[in-house]
Amino acid sequence: MVMLVLELSAGRWLSSNDWAQTEQHRMGILQASSPS
Repeated sequence: MVMLVLELSAGRWLSSNDWAQTEQHRMGILQASSPS
């Protein structure tokens, strides 16, 4: 339930495309910071 509320709140500020780009950027940082 909480996650649904967070997603709806984020949806007000970010479009689906912007949200996807943000997620990809975040994952890129995690992958870059993690040791190979």
